[in-house]
Amino acid sequence: MLTNPSSSGSVGVLTIDDHPVFRQGIRHMLQEEDGITPLEESSSVDSAIRWLRMHRADVALLDHNLIGVNGVDAIPHLLEAQADLQIIMLTVCDDSQVFMQAIRFGACGYMLKDTAPDRILEAIKAAASGECRVSDSLVRTLFRGVGKTATNKNQASISSHFLAPPTDRKVSARERQILEQLVKGKSNKEIAKALEISPNTVRNQLQKLQESFNARNRVQLALFAYDMGISNA
Repeated sequence: MLTNPSSSGSVGVLTIDDHPVFRQGIRHMLQEEDGITPLEESSSVDSAIRWLRMHRADVALLDHNLIGVNGVDAIPHLLEAQADLQIIMLTVCDDSQVFMQAIRFGACGYMLKDTAPDRILEAIKAAASGECRVSDSLVRTLFRGVGKTATNKNQASISSHFLAPPTDRKVSARERQILEQLVKGKSNKEIAKALEISPNTVRNQLQKLQESFNARNRVQLALFAYDMGISNA
């Protein structure tokens, strides 16, 4: 069994992609970056799950268009194999509905394959710290058509894995203000400035909201807030 790279301060990365040339390119990129250790390279979800049952990784890079498999469908199964795995979708698919499904299923990031390498590396390190990074083009369309998710052709087969906000959770006036800013895509510093409170207060409030809504990250929390009728207008 492999030693967990996290114990030495390095982020261990599992790559799941069915293109060998792309996997090789990712490995070379990761090898050149301090603080990141490339681990297993899997061509399929099944082989990745088998590996996770024997080892562990901090972050998984997961393609969406795998042979015979929808990458988003695989997210719950990978999390069943390792609950604290941070999954970043790394794909050419820029469909906003696929992106939102991935976040709802528990992905902690969504990066397009034409993203600059330094942004991908930064997203990996952020994911290991529990933060979420998303390609800029998808941030701009984050909530466009969010209500159409139920009509997606893959919905019937994967609806049982959908994460949803608790229906009995009420939010205070201050929490609603913070969530309204979050849905607009604001950073903690920007939220603090808009509401005239400290960034630490914002961070603490968001952490409490994530815990109470069982959200894995702030982007998933923002989607839950939108589901509750909290607008980004």
